[in-house]
Amino acid sequence: MSDHISISADYRGTVIFEGLAALLVESPISLIQQSPSSAFTSTLLSNGGDSAYVPTTSLYSAFFDEVVEPQQGTAASAYVLDAHKVGVLNAEVQSVCGIGSAAGTFNTHESMLYNSLSYALAVDALTHPGPADLSRVDLNKVCSVFVAPGLSLTDVVETEATIPIAAAAILVYPQRVIFPSEPTISPYAMASPAPVA
Repeated sequence: MSDHISISADYRGTVIFEGLAALLVESPISLIQQSPSSAFTSTLLSNGGDSAYVPTTSLYSAFFDEVVEPQQGTAASAYVLDAHKVGVLNAEVQSVCGIGSAAGTFNTHESMLYNSLSYALAVDALTHPGPADLSRVDLNKVCSVFVAPGLSLTDVVETEATIPIAAAAILVYPQRVIFPSEPTISPYAMASPAPVA
């Protein structure tokens, strides 16, 4: 893999799912594992897992990600470190575009998929070596538009509709465990990663 691009990621887990799992009492394992205090999340972040191993572009919204919190500044769950010096761009749309702009205003978890800045930076990362670079993007133009080029109102509505569908799937998922139970982490996941070449 030469590049990694993430949109609304929850590398450090989400307190919203932690609260939801506690509220439900019996929860799908995936909800519990996305808790910031879960063994899964702790293992994921251990041994340098909080830093990129390939050039990484992480795109997220500080306001209003209704699935992943916190998502603000360097405390954001999507914020990736660069201890391995491979190149990382953490782009919080409100910080890049400004809260008053179309692209930097109210952005939900799912709206980041059609956000014009997300699109522009993903394209930039895919068409150049390394992570996306803000200097290669016309921010005045990109930030003045809410929806990525080529997408319609139908695309926006269908994307927004994924959240209630996901919520319903969580509620009816048959395999549940009592919070905060989760499966034991497999031994291979506990091993230190190979050094970056």
